[in-house]
This record gives sequence, C-alpha cells and structure tokens, in this order.
Amino acid sequence: MYSMDNDIDHILVSEDALKAKVNELGAQISRDYAGKDLLLVSILKGSVVFMADLMRAVQIPCAIDFMVVSSYGGANTSSTGLVKIIKDLDADLTGRDVLIVEDILDTGITLSKLVPVLKMRNPGSVKICTVPVGYADGLNRGLSGRTDFIVDGTRVRQVGNICMDQCMFEVDLRTYGTRRRLDPQIGDEVVIVGRQGDSVVTLDDMANKLGTIHYELACAFGMRLPKVYV
Repeated sequence: MYSMDNDIDHILVSEDALKAKVNELGAQISRDYAGKDLLLVSILKGSVVFMADLMRAVQIPCAIDFMVVSSYGGANTSSTGLVKIIKDLDADLTGRDVLIVEDILDTGITLSKLVPVLKMRNPGSVKICTVPVGYADGLNRGLSGRTDFIVDGTRVRQVGNICMDQCMFEVDLRTYGTRRRLDPQIGDEVVIVGRQGDSVVTLDDMANKLGTIHYELACAFGMRLPKVYV
C-alpha cells in the first residue's frame, strides 16, 4: 500500500517543533491583540492547515475570513508580480485589526501587493503572521530575535525565527520609540553582516550574544552563499 511517507527523504522540522511554534505564536497574538477586534485572514489554499492550528492556539475572541489570491500565471511556479483576487473577503474591515495568516513566504510579492489593497479598506491595522521554522543557512538560529540587520542605512531588529532563506525584520521604527517607518521595496539591499552608511553590524556583535568567537560564525557560511570581499 502506498504511503506518502515514502516521499519524505528526511525531516527538517519535527511535528512537535511546529506545534510548539504555533502555540508560541498563539500566545503572542493573544497578548498583542487583547481587547482588539481581531480578524484572522487565511490566504487559501496553502495556509488553511496553519490557520486551523493557529486559531485554536489564540486564546482571545477573534473572527476568521478567507481570500484566494494569486500572482502565479497558469502552470508557472514563479511569481509574475501581478496579483489577482480570485475570492475576496466577506467581512467589512473598517476599524478591525487584520492579521494575514500565511504558511510560507516565497518571494513576498503577493503580500506586498495585497497589503496595500487591504489598507485601503480602512482597517485599524494590517499585519502578517507566518511560521518561520527550520535550519539556518549560515546564520545561527540562536540569534533569532537577538540580532540587527541594516536597511536603508538604519539598524532594524530581526524578529521571529531565523530559518532557511527567510528572515524577518521590524520596519516600523515607532517600535523603537521614534516616529519613522521604513518603506523597503523588493530588491533593496539588506545587510546582515557589514556596513551600510553609518550603521555597522559585526560578527563580534553576534558572537558576544552567543558566547562564542567570530571565527566560528564566519565558518558557518557555506559555499552556496555568495560572498563579496572588500
């Protein structure tokens, strides 16, 4: 008898690790949105399983809704950059705090086009929830939520788990007590280690947070990653 387990070469992230991360996200959402009119929006079809698990982990009143959008044309597996809404939301977003639930961020193009559309509907806020778990290709996972990147010459905080080729960072500098918000675009340079303008992030900064030496971190960057020597 056929088993889909036969298609699995090896497991990168265990079921228990995924459950733990979803429960952690549910607890954080419950804290962040306490007393607010929370609407969870699932982008079908990929996020439906994640959505089902996440809504059970959220411990505050919330509503759910669904969208089907696509930036992939026909049988293409690469994004075209043009977003088509196939099924729209049923709910009125006016004054509501919208949390888009997405299981995997690929190029980010779909959401970069969708978020401005939703913001035009006068919600209280629009944010994205995804579940980045897995291995880090060169960047130590112990730095998750503990290091900075540089965007537009400004140090910004890395948030969430460091995983695979996906890292997230906070662009709303009001989080840091300022009135500024960055507006990064697809293709903008993000410096993980190095200098941009007057801002610098060094391997020594990272090593000190992990209780190790910078050489150990440098050796973790594999051959797959392009390197620029200056």
